[in-house]
Amino acid sequence: QELAADGRPRPDVPTMGPGADDDAFPEGVSFYGVIKSYNERRGFGFVACEETARRFGRDVYLSKEEAIELALHPEVGSGTAATPLADDAVPPIREGDFMKFEVQRSTEGFPQAANARRMRRLRGAVTRAATPGVDGLIVVRGDASAKASGGSEAGLARFVGKEVLVRQADCGQLRLAVDDEVAFCCSVGDAQAHTQLEAQLVELLSTRRRGGQLLGCFVLELPRMASGEDAATSSVLRLDGHALADRVVLSGVPRDLEGPELMRLFTKLGASEAIVSHPVAPFHSSFPEEESAGFASVSFAGPVEVARMLVRAAHTINEQGATQLARLLPC
Repeated sequence: QELAADGRPRPDVPTMGPGADDDAFPEGVSFYGVIKSYNERRGFGFVACEETARRFGRDVYLSKEEAIELALHPEVGSGTAATPLADDAVPPIREGDFMKFEVQRSTEGFPQAANARRMRRLRGAVTRAATPGVDGLIVVRGDASAKASGGSEAGLARFVGKEVLVRQADCGQLRLAVDDEVAFCCSVGDAQAHTQLEAQLVELLSTRRRGGQLLGCFVLELPRMASGEDAATSSVLRLDGHALADRVVLSGVPRDLEGPELMRLFTKLGASEAIVSHPVAPFHSSFPEEESAGFASVSFAGPVEVARMLVRAAHTINEQGATQLARLLPC
C-alpha cells in the first residue's frame, strides 16, 4: 500500500475490484481476518481478509483510534473482562492477531475497520478431514494463544473436548488430514451443549506429511505488470498448482515468466526460491506454445509455511503504488 503521512492509503492510488459505492460497505456485516501489518510507533495497521479483498481489491485499514479500542477489549470467547490500559501503554496489537470486524468507508473512500475485536484462537486435532461435500471434525485440545493464562482458563474449560465442525471452504485450498494439529477461531462465544461450534480462520500447526506428500491443489491467478510503454496495464496468468509439504509445483509456465517474477508474490508468502524450467525446443522447428509451457518449483521451509499460503484465497502484491491481487482458486 502506498501511504500518506498519516498512514492512510493515498486517495490517488487506484483500487481494484468493485468501486467504492455504498453497496460495497454493508452495515452490520462482520468479516474475519488477520492483522497483516502493524506499525507500533505510529499505531496503525492493515488487515488481510479474503472476503474484503474480493470486494475492495486491497487490505483493510486499521486506524490508530480503532487499534486502541481493539486493545481495550478481550478476545471474543475469552470469558474475561477488558483491562484498561495506562495512558502511556502501547496497545498490545501484534501482527498475526486474528480479528472480527466490520467495514466502513474512510474519509478518502477506502475500506476501514470498525467495531474490531480480536478472536480467541483454539487448538485441536483433526479427527475427520473435510472434503468439498463433507464437513470435517476437530476436537479441541487447548488454547492456541501464547498469551492465554489466568482468568481465561475457566473459559477454556468449556471448549476442551468439544467437537468443532470444519468446512473445506474455511480451509481455502488446504486439504486437512486426520491427526493434523490446527489452530482456529470459533463463530460463537461459548460452548453450550446445544450449540454446534464451527471453525473459522483455520491454520495448520503441525502435520505428519513430509516431502512429496500433497497438501492441496489449486489454480493460481497471477497478475502480471506490462513493461515499457504499457507499464500501466496488466494481465492475469492462470497456472495449475500442486502444494507439497516443502514446495509448490506450478505447471503451464510460459517462456517469458522467470523465477524473479514469481518471487514478487512468493517472497511475501515465505518462499525461499523459485526455479523455472522449460522443455528444450527441437532444433530448426516451430514449437507449439502449449507444448513449450514449463514448470516451476517454489521452495518453502516446511508444511506449515505452505499451508499458510493455501488457506488464503487472495494475496496482495504492492508495487510502484499499485495493489494487485493474486488468487488461489479450486483446482
